[in-house]
Amino acid sequence: MQYPFLKYADIEHEATKLLFEYETKYGEITSPAIPIEDIIELHLKLAVYPIEEETDILGYININKEVIYINDSLYPDDPFTKAGRYNFTLAHEVAHWTLHAPIVKASQSNLSFIDDLESNEVILCRSSEGRAMIERQADYFAGALLIQTHLLKKQWLDFTGKPQPLFLDRVAASVTSRLRNNRQMEKDVALQLWARELAQAFNVSSHAMVVRLKQVGLLLETSNNLSLAI
Repeated sequence: MQYPFLKYADIEHEATKLLFEYETKYGEITSPAIPIEDIIELHLKLAVYPIEEETDILGYININKEVIYINDSLYPDDPFTKAGRYNFTLAHEVAHWTLHAPIVKASQSNLSFIDDLESNEVILCRSSEGRAMIERQADYFAGALLIQTHLLKKQWLDFTGKPQPLFLDRVAASVTSRLRNNRQMEKDVALQLWARELAQAFNVSSHAMVVRLKQVGLLLETSNNLSLAI
């Protein structure tokens, strides 16, 4: 099945639109953490069931049954470590419902969002699969839904004390310099460690937070022509 190319601005619009619809019905969301389970169950009227068998499938959505299935290992028995990935996987499946399910329904096909499924009614993501276009679209939607730009900018000001963006390399270097013995670490690991507090406010993983900060322009690649202090 062919899915259309979507600009990131259009995906962001769809995520914001969904949240607006929820807030119109259930009230304004004032905390950074988006109530993704309420959006799914109360507003979209979708059910959420666990995948209990051992599998590399993180989650999938059955369009005809209107059910989201989430890998049992992602359920947040730990208040933060798993909650972020659980919430992102839920939001990712909401993206498939919002962006892709209408196309499936309109075509009267039973395509699944799983690479090796031919049953036309399921859409799935695996922990080990490459990121196909619709999966990248769903990832972007999930980040935009869970980490709303206006809420992020407010938290960013509280977190950094300034509205300006920061440079990735300088943030990573500042984290390393504060470690005992100045122990070196991968830049991505340092950034995720630095973003942990901000991620907790939104109830997402540190990885998802770093990606979103890059998307909205609050974390920048180092430029020789610019000078921003951390």
